[in-house]
Amino acid sequence: MIYYYFPTKDALFLAVVEEAYSKILADIEAALVQDVPVAERLTRLYARFGRLSDEEVDVIRIVVREVLVSSERRHKLIERFSRGHLPLVIAMIAEGLQSGELRRVEHPAVILMSIFTLGIAPQIARRFLGPEMASVYAFPDGERMARYASDVLLHGIAASAPKP
Repeated sequence: MIYYYFPTKDALFLAVVEEAYSKILADIEAALVQDVPVAERLTRLYARFGRLSDEEVDVIRIVVREVLVSSERRHKLIERFSRGHLPLVIAMIAEGLQSGELRRVEHPAVILMSIFTLGIAPQIARRFLGPEMASVYAFPDGERMARYASDVLLHGIAASAPKP
């Protein structure tokens, strides 16, 4: 029966990803609604990744593995994400640059990668480690981690601004 509904392994893989991704995407859409400043939307985005379910974490593990080893699946995932969360995050970045909430940098792609690296990746890593390892390393819970990551992204880690 599986082959009746999913003629290939890729079709089955993408259906599994879509099931989890559609839930995450709906929450990302809600987090990025333009009802509050960009800083608050970033915190909401990061907090959502702090609340990943066990099933969502498992799917993300599979996605990460496939992105690293399968160029065909990687292209299909990038195409899907390009119709999903990426335009939402890029629109938030554009709004933040326009309003002055985000500092202009050489290229907006740096901001996009920073949003992932400084806020989403740590939340996913915290969930990958599980509660036992997270407590060993004294990681804050997902909500606090979201606030801390948003603050670091928007204000940096320097004690003060560099002198010209």
